[in-house]
Amino acid sequence: MVFLLSILAYIQVLNIHFNDVYGSSIEIKKELLMHYIKFDFLKENKMTFLAITYRTLSGTKEVIETFERKATQWVVYKDEKPAYFVDFYDLEKESNAMMNSLVLCTKRSIREVLEIINKKNNINLSVPVISRLGYKKIVKSKKIELDLGPIPEEWLAYSL
Repeated sequence: MVFLLSILAYIQVLNIHFNDVYGSSIEIKKELLMHYIKFDFLKENKMTFLAITYRTLSGTKEVIETFERKATQWVVYKDEKPAYFVDFYDLEKESNAMMNSLVLCTKRSIREVLEIINKKNNINLSVPVISRLGYKKIVKSKKIELDLGPIPEEWLAYSL
């Protein structure tokens, strides 16, 4: 964030010129460039999720889930808070490719893989269990935007 602010301050001081295809100089408006930079840096990893509040026999519980539920996409919690997003088929990210290998190729559940990662790295990763007895009722849900990155590769490399 400090980096972004320093770039914006620098742009306000300078007039930036770019050469187009024909060699003539095009002056780009500072406001447009600043808008582009803000959009590019701030919206890069933001995704829309659902914050769903369930009523179970043990009380109410809020869970963050993907907007369109897929069996290959998971919100992974660290210390009971949403921290990471895993998509087994988004192989452009090395972390997701490693999780694909750990879960799909070895035919383990994501919970089993997270237990292995937890033991080897002394951390507390989990995917939430809404109700152990099966009774759950949605009380409310709302859309939220979160910036959840992939699980760090260092944790996954030792789990292979």
